[in-house]
Amino acid sequence: MIDLEMVDGLYEAGRATGVFMQFAIFDKRVLFPLPQLAEAVAREAGMPVTPGELRQMAEAGWFPLLEGAGADGSEQGAPLYVPSRIELFKNLQKDGWGADELRHVADFEEWMIDNVHTAAELEYCDDDLRTIFLYENERVASLGAEEQYCGEGFQRSGDLEKVRRRLASLERYREQGIPEPRREAIARAAFRIRALNDVLRCWVVDMDRGKVRKGYSPFVQCRSQSWSADEGFQAGEIDWRSTVKAALAQGEGAELPIRVPGFLLTANRVVSTRTLRPGEYANLWKSHDLDSYLEAWTEIRGDRRCLNCFRPLPDGADERKRFCSDRCRNAARQRRLRERNPEAVDRAQKRYWASLDELS
Repeated sequence: MIDLEMVDGLYEAGRATGVFMQFAIFDKRVLFPLPQLAEAVAREAGMPVTPGELRQMAEAGWFPLLEGAGADGSEQGAPLYVPSRIELFKNLQKDGWGADELRHVADFEEWMIDNVHTAAELEYCDDDLRTIFLYENERVASLGAEEQYCGEGFQRSGDLEKVRRRLASLERYREQGIPEPRREAIARAAFRIRALNDVLRCWVVDMDRGKVRKGYSPFVQCRSQSWSADEGFQAGEIDWRSTVKAALAQGEGAELPIRVPGFLLTANRVVSTRTLRPGEYANLWKSHDLDSYLEAWTEIRGDRRCLNCFRPLPDGADERKRFCSDRCRNAARQRRLRERNPEAVDRAQKRYWASLDELS
């Protein structure tokens, strides 16, 4: 995941020059003033843009404009991750993503940056001892959980005790000061941890952005998923109950649109985002299991609808009523039969066509 030899080389270069590389991609204390942001966007994304256009993007909710940029801190600026987000949003615009959708993608990423990627053990910290302490404390928590899961066999490794001893040493250093012979090792370890943390942040943010590039809203919940730099984001089955709840939470109760490849879902409406042939439409509907989306939305929102055609059920209908008509009930039963036993259905269809041949 990270080349420690390269990181150590960067540390040695910093020792030689007295200027150490800073790992601050998601640190909101480090900002591009708007003119520098325009240069960074042109360099990273190959998109010429003016400071005025950047300010309009910020007003549209694409990224935050923060105080404290410039040599004397008197200018407004944007964090270092913003140029790559602008490139992403420009491409999403070309794919038909609307202004509200882009704003919600930005809001989702900002929340993750503030509450996950720069919080707890991933906090940006200038103090070397605290940086190492946060990292080692998290290791104690994760190793302890793994020890509890694996039982006696894991305890014999001694990893947990080693980390606890290091934490005890760090506590002494915080109280008594770092002994001179240990100062170099502490500084090097903190540098490594800062590099590792920024690589981890970039990896997770790239995974979330990979989901968006594939055509999913960032809050879509999958029962399984994978991501790699080569293959990008790969989604498994969508957990529609969790996804609808996440969309409502993200939209603070509003009907936030949910995007999956080929479709935009808003409440009980499903709209295709590109021209689809009937067969492709049916295959995408099935692969995304959009029937389950409509069922989950209906259940969570408390809007009673037919489980086949999804039309509203009449007011005052029996609580046990699930379909608007016998036709819909039979259609749903036949669909479930085909999905659960396609070979039997195929044999039945062949017998039916054969009986027609006998009559002719």
